[in-house]
Amino acid sequence: SRGMRACRPRSSFIDRIVFDETGGVLTVSGGGRRRYAYYEVPRELYDQLCRAVSAGQFFNERIKGRFACRDVGERRRFR
Repeated sequence: SRGMRACRPRSSFIDRIVFDETGGVLTVSGGGRRRYAYYEVPRELYDQLCRAVSAGQFFNERIKGRFACRDVGERRRFR
């Protein structure tokens, strides 16, 4: 099914990953609470990123600089 998916990878660099299957948008939240959206990312890359031994290394090698990106601001925290 298509929709929103999210994971918390094993990483000191990445806090949370959200993937919108409908638009192929991968949103990555880092330790500094900034969020970045990457566009036209294949679902299989999201799956691999969530399962990676080092999500930060996988992200830097396979996603960063390879897809259109936009800073989408700070991540909101709810209580």
